[in-house]
Amino acid sequence: MAGAFVGCQPLRPAVPGPARTVDDAINAARSVAAMACAECVAIPVVAVPIPGDLAVAFVNESEQAAIAIHYDGEWMDTVLRRYGYAAAVGVFGHEFGHVLALGGSELEADRWAGCTLATLGLDAYPFSALLLAFTGLDAEARVDAVAAGVGECASR
Repeated sequence: MAGAFVGCQPLRPAVPGPARTVDDAINAARSVAAMACAECVAIPVVAVPIPGDLAVAFVNESEQAAIAIHYDGEWMDTVLRRYGYAAAVGVFGHEFGHVLALGGSELEADRWAGCTLATLGLDAYPFSALLLAFTGLDAEARVDAVAAGVGECASR
């Protein structure tokens, strides 16, 4: 599925429905992560200013434990407004992917984001569009990882 999102149409408008919040996105991503990791329910997810980062998972690899997920609240509000709820869920699915892989690579986390979106029945397109807009040269590989995660988990 290489290049599936390269050169795609402009972002589709969000589907009308109930207003969703950043907290809704966090809880949705947490619910999927909890299926693989019961401890994920207790991981703090906190809005804090993060210089140079938009969202980050803190993992203590030596103790094999997640410490917290932090995100830039203003940026997430922008994600919700511009890309929609599914993109916000993808961001937190990605961060929980780092937690589940005890750090793990960006591609592993993107794959989990795709799985999270598929498990919840959400479209991966908005999150993939976000990746293309905010990541560098590896954006295509990251979008492919999201698509792989969707394929693995679409039947759940």
